Amino acid sequence: MGTAEMGHLTRDEYESLLKQSGKEAIPFLTAAIRNKTGDTWIACKLLAEINEPVEEAITALTETLDDCGADDSERGWAASALARLGHTDILAARIEQIPEDIIARGLAAPYTAFRDQGRYLPLDYQPLEQILKQFPHIADAVAKNLTPGCSYCEIKPEEASAAQAGLQSSWAFIRYHAENVLEDLQDNL
Repeated sequence: MGTAEMGHLTRDEYESLLKQSGKEAIPFLTAAIRNKTGDTWIACKLLAEINEPVEEAITALTETLDDCGADDSERGWAASALARLGHTDILAARIEQIPEDIIARGLAAPYTAFRDQGRYLPLDYQPLEQILKQFPHIADAVAKNLTPGCSYCEIKPEEASAAQAGLQSSWAFIRYHAENVLEDLQDNL
């Protein structure tokens, strides 16, 4: 892309600057979420990519997740951002109140290629395993978001042990994911 005129940023350039600003961008992004500017989903996405789990961000994302007036896309991005920030507990607490597809999209986010955008937490299947143990009825919806052919995250060598642990999962879709990310890691070494 690039700028059309001197002094004007494209959307991609603007988003890149926000991500580079890191923690300093959080008040701006949370205000964008609360003001419902029409770019709520982008603000949620950027909070996930900045990956600073500060209370202000968690609160704004949770409010969006809980907002029945928000569209499903906004709520799905909020769920995904919360999971990327390590707050799958917030999603688990709402499994019975929020549409299954929104929760499932969030629970799958740390295992998709979306995880690789910006900063991210290391691969860990345990939070998902714990939620599935407590709420097995959501497993099919999560599996749908991690079906073969969807874009999986790319792991680093230091995440191989977590992926190897995933091979022992009682859930076939987690085993399949772990197998695939390990194969991709080997192919890229």
